[in-house]
Amino acid sequence: MTKYIPKILVVFLLVAFSSYDAFSQLDDPLAPKKDTKKFFVGPIAGYNRVMHSTDRSTFQDGNIPCPKFENGSANGFFVGGSIEFLLGSAKNSKASIIGRAMYSTLPSFFEVQGEDLPTVINVQQSDGSYKPEQRITSINYLNDVSYNTLAFDVLVKYNVLPISDKLQLGVIAGPTVDLVMTSTEENRMTLVEPQNAQLVKQPQSVLDAKGWTYSADSRTLYFSKGDIPNSSSVRVGLKFGAQLEYNMEGLIIVPNVMYNFGLTNISSSIDWRVSALQIGVDVRFAI
Repeated sequence: MTKYIPKILVVFLLVAFSSYDAFSQLDDPLAPKKDTKKFFVGPIAGYNRVMHSTDRSTFQDGNIPCPKFENGSANGFFVGGSIEFLLGSAKNSKASIIGRAMYSTLPSFFEVQGEDLPTVINVQQSDGSYKPEQRITSINYLNDVSYNTLAFDVLVKYNVLPISDKLQLGVIAGPTVDLVMTSTEENRMTLVEPQNAQLVKQPQSVLDAKGWTYSADSRTLYFSKGDIPNSSSVRVGLKFGAQLEYNMEGLIIVPNVMYNFGLTNISSSIDWRVSALQIGVDVRFAI
């Protein structure tokens, strides 16, 4: 414990000196009021409306025309912390630099309805056995994507409109760099109709070569389950939006709306970008 005493004393003296300096200014009616609150820190949290855009085939088979996934969406969230440094005079500052770090979930769900075509499937018979028959089938192509990141923002804020003495409307913009924590998918096709049928299974040699698997009821064929192929470890984006800043003398509450536009692909082999509309609240305390 004794090794920390010098550091504690230094911090104490600095705080005491700052407090004395501020109060001495207040004691002099001819001196201007000094506001030293230029740093603010606190938690952030919010909602992600996630949008994935791509041009990716649902599966790869040279003999079969396959539909493509193009646009997917889902709901996510973010939670973390921020630090803000006011530019210029703390009392009259309109601009600041904001750093934010957060855990952010950016999932997606893709669905494409295949054409209803005559297909050979195994149809259940009255005795419970299955027999190959050609039927008009309805097949859906689905992809559940889990994409989670640790994001770091550097934003510039500028207050453009004072609404009241304590409330300001501002704009914010800046880059974000995300370290990708999770990048997985469950890409599959499912037999919707008829109900009393199964997909005709591919030979095991084909399944092994392509990495495909079937569900236990043989109504779903999984093209991939696991990591997105050639997924990138870093995502880069650009954020811009607006905020309301409510100042409560040492505490700032900041509801905000930002668009997080993805600049890089989430995979080196696929044209696939992730963007999000982010609605959140930052709470910051003066330090």
